[in-house]
Parts: sequence; C-alpha cells; structure tokens
Amino acid sequence: MDRQKGIAGIYRITNLVNDKFYIGQSRNIYQRWKQHTSNLPGEFSTSRIRAAFLKYGLSQIVHKVGVYGNFKFEILELCDETELLKKESEYILNLKPQYNCSILTSGDYYKGNHLEKEEKYWIQYHNYDAEKGYPSQDSLDDNEDNLLIDSTHYISSRKRSIIYSKGDTVFLILGKTINKVKCYFLWTVTIVEEVDFLEEEDLVYNAFGEQHFIMPPQLLNNLEGFLEFKKLSGNFGLGFQNISSWGFLETLGNLTIDNFCKKEDKITYRKYIRLFEEINNL
Repeated sequence: MDRQKGIAGIYRITNLVNDKFYIGQSRNIYQRWKQHTSNLPGEFSTSRIRAAFLKYGLSQIVHKVGVYGNFKFEILELCDETELLKKESEYILNLKPQYNCSILTSGDYYKGNHLEKEEKYWIQYHNYDAEKGYPSQDSLDDNEDNLLIDSTHYISSRKRSIIYSKGDTVFLILGKTINKVKCYFLWTVTIVEEVDFLEEEDLVYNAFGEQHFIMPPQLLNNLEGFLEFKKLSGNFGLGFQNISSWGFLETLGNLTIDNFCKKEDKITYRKYIRLFEEINNL
C-alpha cells in the first residue's frame, strides 16, 4: 500500500539529567515525536519515556531534532521502512535503552520473533451514536485548529490482540446514523509503531504510529462486498479484528491510496469535521 512518506529511521530520546534513553523507530520520525510529547502533562501510562517527560518537566510538543528542556531528540539512522523493526531490534539489543522496557512487551519481541511475522491488517470500529462523538474527539478538540497531518489520535481497544499489532495496519471505521440509516465510513488508517495502555479502572490499550485521515471519510455501505464484510465482523460488534484474509481488504486499501489527507491539503480537524458534516447534510 502506498503511503505518504516522512523521515523514516531510528531515533533516540535521551534524558540529560540521568543519561537514560529511549530508542524508537518510525516511518515519520517528526510526527512520532509529536505523538510522544502531545498532551503533556497528562494521564500516567505505562510508557516510561512519557513518565520521564512528566517527572523531568517536559511540557512542549517536539517536532524537530534538538534539546528541549532536559531531553535531547536525535536521529540515529535513516533507513527504508522495510528495515525499521530489524534495525530497532538491533539498536535495542546493542545499546540496552532503559526507557524501552514495558510490561506490555512480549518475550517474543526480545527474542526477535516479531521480525518473522507477516504484516497483518486489522479493523477497529467507533460507534458515533453510542460514544456521542467522533474518534479521539476529546483530545482533538483541544487542538482543533491544528492540521490533521500534525494531530495525534489513538486506536483504542480492550482486546489484548492489539498488543501484537506492531508494524501492522489498522483501519478505523466510523458508524453513524444519518436520516435513520446506519452509515459506515472509513475514517483513518494507522501503521502501528507502539502500543501502550492507561492505568484506569477499565484496561484500554492504545496503538499509535503513522496515521492517515481519509479525506473525506469514505462511505462503505454501497460498495461491493461490504455486506459480507459487515457480517464477518459481527456487524462490527466484535471489536479489534484481524482481516488479513478478508476479500474486502483490497477495497479498503484502494480507498486509502486514493483518499488519504496529504500535507499540502492543509486541513485542520475543525475543517475536516465540517466538510464531513456538509457532505452528509448533517
């Protein structure tokens, strides 16, 4: 699947107070740094690097190489996106970064077994009617004048299968009742680079990485194969699901290629929602 290109490679974030550091990989490093540092201070999570940002006072969004407060952001190596997981694993093995440990990381990851797995494709469903809002609306509302290309959203699920989606593609589908008809839209596509969870009463896993908003969100109802796709998904009631072998995957991939929001479009979240509602007479 073609994707909008960013700066792909391996990066390091170093705490200059104690010299502890984090190693990461991304298809778009600058966007990834924005995701790391958005909404600070914020809720505590299992991400040790975010916990360090909170403890050592980083409160600004980072989007370029440099020193910010007590932290240094640098790119260690540029590489093709097909090499990212392998390169990251090599750096982690050799440098042993203190901030990369997570209770969510499986033993298979440190054995390198994740490098052998085939890329998978998943869907997650967001029910507007039940949630009373759009995906990630709370966080995006705080920055509604930011460009979509600079925004941060998460694919959230309570299903543990999302833990093993690193390197995979997730299609987010929005369901919304319009004129008494339940309509389904392809909303975003995310290439997962990390999975985290918030320590709340109900455990919610968050997957995030390179994200693409579909512009405009594409109505799926009348497309060939959609009814079967909807039936296989349990009418989208089963949550986070692997669709790698489903026939409708090709349609979702083509919609993504043809309609993802490009940087030059300069679309804000506010305008994105307004255009969606105008197109659908809301």
